[in-house]
Amino acid sequence: MDDHPISFGPYRLLATQRLLLEGDRPVRLGSRAFDILAALVERPGEVVGKEQLIARAWPQTFVEESNLKIQVSALRRALGDGQGGNRYVLTVPGRGYNFVAPVRREEILRAASAPPATPHNLPFAVTRMIGRDDAVAALVARLSRDRLVTIVGAGGIGKTRVAPAFVQENAQRYPDGVAWVDLAVVTDSATVPAALATALGITLVPKIDPFEAMLAYVGTRTLLIVIDNAEHLTDAVGRALRRLLQAGPALRVLVTSQQPLRFSSERIFRLEPLAVPRLPCTVEAALSHSAVALLCERVTAIDLRFQLTSGNLTAVVQICQRLDGVALAIELAAARLPLLGAQGLLEHLDSRFDLLTSGDRNLPLRQHTLRATVEWSHALLAEDEKRVLRRVAIAFGGFDLDLARQLASDGGEDDWTVLDALGGLIERSWVNVDAAPVPRYTFAETARGYALLTLHEAGEFNAVRRRHGEAMWRLMERAFADFWITGDDAYVARYAPELDNFRAAMGWVREAEPLWYVSMAAAAIPLLRHLSLIREAVEYLAVADGLAGPEMPLAQRARLALSMAMLGGGRTTAERAVELHQQVQDDQGLYISAYWVATRNEIPLATVEQMVALKRRVENPGWPPKVLALGRGIEEELLYRQGRYVDAVRSLDRRILMCEAIGARDAVTSALMYKMIATFACGDVAAAVAQGLEIARRCVALNNSYRLACTQACTFTAMLLLESDERAAADQLARKFASLDRTLGWPHSSDAADGWALLAALDRRFDDAAILIGFADDLHRRGEMNRDALALAARKRVMQLVEGVIAPARRDDLEREGRTLEPDDAARLALARWPN
Repeated sequence: MDDHPISFGPYRLLATQRLLLEGDRPVRLGSRAFDILAALVERPGEVVGKEQLIARAWPQTFVEESNLKIQVSALRRALGDGQGGNRYVLTVPGRGYNFVAPVRREEILRAASAPPATPHNLPFAVTRMIGRDDAVAALVARLSRDRLVTIVGAGGIGKTRVAPAFVQENAQRYPDGVAWVDLAVVTDSATVPAALATALGITLVPKIDPFEAMLAYVGTRTLLIVIDNAEHLTDAVGRALRRLLQAGPALRVLVTSQQPLRFSSERIFRLEPLAVPRLPCTVEAALSHSAVALLCERVTAIDLRFQLTSGNLTAVVQICQRLDGVALAIELAAARLPLLGAQGLLEHLDSRFDLLTSGDRNLPLRQHTLRATVEWSHALLAEDEKRVLRRVAIAFGGFDLDLARQLASDGGEDDWTVLDALGGLIERSWVNVDAAPVPRYTFAETARGYALLTLHEAGEFNAVRRRHGEAMWRLMERAFADFWITGDDAYVARYAPELDNFRAAMGWVREAEPLWYVSMAAAAIPLLRHLSLIREAVEYLAVADGLAGPEMPLAQRARLALSMAMLGGGRTTAERAVELHQQVQDDQGLYISAYWVATRNEIPLATVEQMVALKRRVENPGWPPKVLALGRGIEEELLYRQGRYVDAVRSLDRRILMCEAIGARDAVTSALMYKMIATFACGDVAAAVAQGLEIARRCVALNNSYRLACTQACTFTAMLLLESDERAAADQLARKFASLDRTLGWPHSSDAADGWALLAALDRRFDDAAILIGFADDLHRRGEMNRDALALAARKRVMQLVEGVIAPARRDDLEREGRTLEPDDAARLALARWPN
């Protein structure tokens, strides 16, 4: 069916949205009945055969004709067929059904081509949702008039299935995107803002409140935020949403939680259990209830021979009744029904409910029921499956096969035992697997929580937690080595999925295994830099530095010093990395450390020459190209310091080609920034501007991973454009930079501070320029950094512009004021003309 709305009587059928409206009110209609209606109105006045309707509503599935009769009956009830003389669907005995009401196809305006899909990061549903069409339709109406809706219901009721189903059908209503935030792995309320910012694609930077960037980001955007599993963090989520909703008038928020957030603008949508029939009833009546329909469809997916009959009807209905219509419990039950039969399944379920009555009476009744379901399902697992289940449950945010093996194996059995058990857990719906090229496994929240309880009961929690920490330690060691031999995209794709596991392990090994903590913190820096998790990286390194006493092995201290230098540590840190790598005789580490010494602006020429000599002495042509590219950087720094700018540019061109060939995009962008500086030093301002614009284009496209070069390039290119009286182009670039950095934060302020001051001076805001020069001077002093050619030129030009306008005493006062500014305050002052 095409996307033209179809009208008949008081109804409008919107096929592409799977929505039937009576006036402006959604009509509650099950998915099967909707498919039958759509098939009939496509051919009004014609007889549509029973086989055709069954194929439409139950594709590739054998069902009895009675199921069709049930759905047609439900359709007639929904339409009020026969009431007030209105007739819609007539039965043609022995043949099928005929839609007899007049039908009008509405014309719609079409664009030349389909609009682009709304960006989102939704989880992908691999099975069809059943019994929630009315809930999705109601949410459409709720979110059209209310800005914050919370889906409230018991654990396992289906909240996390309904929310993405709503978005899949209605994403086009939010042209600026949909952000999915899963709080299941967030345990600290203080990290809720960071989780929200990450889902929105906002970079988190040290000492910057994530709300500063988020409030600017939501602005006038028409977007939807979906927050899943909020029940354990309701206060923090409520505080965050109150601020975001005030800042974004077009923002809509959908939350799933076992309890309301409890503040005034929230509207509650209670998700009820699936419909369960009462006994006695017929097969047809039972299948019209969503709980029975769900159970039967899931069982049929496993065993095509299964049918609901008068013989198993009572047991099936009682199963759904005992499970309170909770979708998760029903799906778990379906996995075992082919093995035990309906009556055997019911008998197991009964015994587990009786056992639970002696449990903790402080728990809500709905948790008693869900826990009973999970305990019953767990009892059906083989012993190997139980052991693997409880041990892999220690993982956070999912796991791969390698981590499962390390967590679950005792060494007494082969790896296939672990893999076979994991396969059984997947079949029994305890563990989910994605369809990625490298499979990744995840738990349902309830299943993982119960598995962790059994881990404690088995007395294995501490031992398995240690295995997890050791596995993450080994993984991060491998990650650091792989960084130098792997393209950036492949490196991030391999190791970023383990970020939650890494964080969880760091929280434990800090006290239990400080040596592991230091190694993991240092090894994680390349990954955290690529993900722009700078604040997090700084915090890890600060703790690691405190743990790295004299007793720490020299090799670990050397790696730690190198990682601190890579993250922007001072000259002393970079020189310590060189010294320590010399002591442990690690030539490659020494070579890399020399780059971070040589390329610091405050290093004197003599030291650069020493690093070049060291580089030439230890260089091995067999090292990875990403490492050798740093050696070129050392040589280029010497050329630049010697005033051989043309030679430096030529060498940089070769390094850029080298890095592009190996997929080292971060290194390419960094080299482009150095080329811009050297080109400017050559006196070719036009070429420097062109290069700066190219860097800005690349950085904006790559978003979070390359922020230092973007900050420098945008600022100084805008500065050069203003100096050349190209004010329109400068304004456009500065506006883009201001918008981007207000969204992502203000990293590496010292690299752009002099450019900020010149932007203000060229805009004739001389007081602001003097304040920003004070800010820039203080940043360079505290960071032990000298200025490069662009920064020096910017500062010199600022002083020329302000000296004839501001008296010396007043200028001193303004510069003193600048020394007290925080980076975000300085950035706002500098970019005041560009309010985006």
